Amino acid sequence: MLRVTKRFEYALIAIRYIGTKEGVCSAKEIASETKLSYEFLCKALQRLAKEGIIISEQGVRGGYRLAKAPADISFYEISHALGESIQVVDCVAPNCDCEFFEHCCIKDAMLNIQSEVQKATTPMDKRVLDEMLPYMTVSFGNAASRNHAYGWEAESAVDIAREQVAKAIGASAKEIVFTSGATESINIAIKGIMEMYHEKGNHIITCMTEHKAVLDVCHRLEREGKATVTYLQPQKNGIIDLEKLELAFTNKTVLVAIMFANNEIGVIQPVKEIGAICRKHGAFFFCDGVQAVGKVHVHVEEQLIDMLAMSGHKIYGPKGIGALYVRRKNPRVKIQGLIDGGGQERGMRSGTLNVPGIVGLGKALELCIKEIASETVRLLGLRNKLLQGISSQLDEVYVNGSLEKRLPGNLNISYAYVEGEGLMMGMSDIAVSSGSACTSASLEPSHVLKALGVGDDLAHSSIRYGLGRFTTENDVEHAIRSSVSAVKKLREMSPLYEMAKAEKVLDHYHNPRNVGSLNDKSDNVGTGIVGAPECGDVMKLQIQINEQGIIEEAKFKTFGCGSAIASSSLATEMLKGKSVNEAFTIKNTEIVKELNLPPVKIHCSVLAEDAIKAAVEDFRKKQANKMQPQSDLVESR
Repeated sequence: MLRVTKRFEYALIAIRYIGTKEGVCSAKEIASETKLSYEFLCKALQRLAKEGIIISEQGVRGGYRLAKAPADISFYEISHALGESIQVVDCVAPNCDCEFFEHCCIKDAMLNIQSEVQKATTPMDKRVLDEMLPYMTVSFGNAASRNHAYGWEAESAVDIAREQVAKAIGASAKEIVFTSGATESINIAIKGIMEMYHEKGNHIITCMTEHKAVLDVCHRLEREGKATVTYLQPQKNGIIDLEKLELAFTNKTVLVAIMFANNEIGVIQPVKEIGAICRKHGAFFFCDGVQAVGKVHVHVEEQLIDMLAMSGHKIYGPKGIGALYVRRKNPRVKIQGLIDGGGQERGMRSGTLNVPGIVGLGKALELCIKEIASETVRLLGLRNKLLQGISSQLDEVYVNGSLEKRLPGNLNISYAYVEGEGLMMGMSDIAVSSGSACTSASLEPSHVLKALGVGDDLAHSSIRYGLGRFTTENDVEHAIRSSVSAVKKLREMSPLYEMAKAEKVLDHYHNPRNVGSLNDKSDNVGTGIVGAPECGDVMKLQIQINEQGIIEEAKFKTFGCGSAIASSSLATEMLKGKSVNEAFTIKNTEIVKELNLPPVKIHCSVLAEDAIKAAVEDFRKKQANKMQPQSDLVESR
């Protein structure tokens, strides 16, 4: 982390505050909102203005605004402007014991970077590190050394961690095998099973959306002639079709390898049902649980899982440590070890145990299970906020995979008419990815999205957002701003987007919806006529409302240009199914956004809004007259 002076801290807070506001901000406003010392703040602002980082505007309504985008302002520029130096110091975030941590001027910036990386990996929780440290320094024994106290202490720590891991997934401690990570666990499980049971059969069933660690193992076994593999294509929502799974079994099927939750799109598979089908056919069920363990309910007994892979760095634990659950009974699973040596881990994984890593994995899982209920609710709220914030400001936004059966901290979105690499460059202030971190060196579109039937263009423009334990509402708001800004900027330069939007106008012009008239004498019909021939456009729009107050029909007739006809056509589509009150709130900007009307044609959308309001007012007037007593009508005549 960085150690800076109080003046630097004030400057950074001020820059961040100014960057979130439109127009100028006075020093008094900044001081009041950020609780900073006014006099101290003024000195920092003056220095920033002198160096051109912010601009000072004079006058009654004067104040400060940024001279350039916040992302373009470096720490060096700020320190140079203030004549300060920056010192790099040790600091562990986010659960830091430092008494100044809550007021740390770069805490939010650091946590923002951390929070966005959390699908490929996660920062280690300070509580996990505290648990590990003694086994790196004081209690440094080898767990296999049983003739002295250091070894006994290490062995005891491993036993405790084994219990913690087992408890987290509903297993027994004797069923946990420690490995160096998920990739090794996957290799041991698949290769070990096929080696051990080769006389029974050689057929594997897996899914096209599995992690590369699974797919590459299957490909190798195929090349070596040790297995035949069926790769199931999932449904468009990313979930496998259970009927297709049933049909894929043969009398040679030994293993089914289906992941619990996908690492790219976060989709959760019907694991319990898959386990039941495997039992029915006498095959073992291996599950890559890396993305699920500690984040959603995982119980190997309830869900009939025979083998389960786990990894420490996905759950705020250390890197380089993982585990493999191997069922001991009903049915008992035997695995041929891949590594020969000391015979550790019941011969399934020889090698000196990584005691600090194992301790960290156990503690990390213990914390995850303890906080899983509250974290699920919090992350779902943040994910919904992120999706709503983006989709409310951008069109042509597509969520990849099921939104209902999904990890709470995952959101995978494709933005049409933008290129993925350019999009990530435009969002360089947040750490997102366009696919699996394990395959990010490849220029090929995501194999997961391709399996879902997503086209190359949308697959290339997909962005994976990861929300985790240390993600805040401010982080989400920042991610929304950055994403929307980057997409809009790229689309402004995209001829494809311009052409696509023009196509919508042409579509409504050549194939207008709801042309015609309704009976304007009916009390349930409202008619709005706006415009004038001498102005070039006349629009007649009618709505028919049912007894529940819902618009069930809308018709139009328009004299005017193509944009006027398209606006009328779209307006009638937007009206159907809305209540009268909802219809009255429709704005021309919605029509402009949907049709991408150029500035010279915005008046056509205004005409459509006016026609809608006129039709609603006509209906309301009819209803008011209908409610008026007949005697009043006679007297008024």
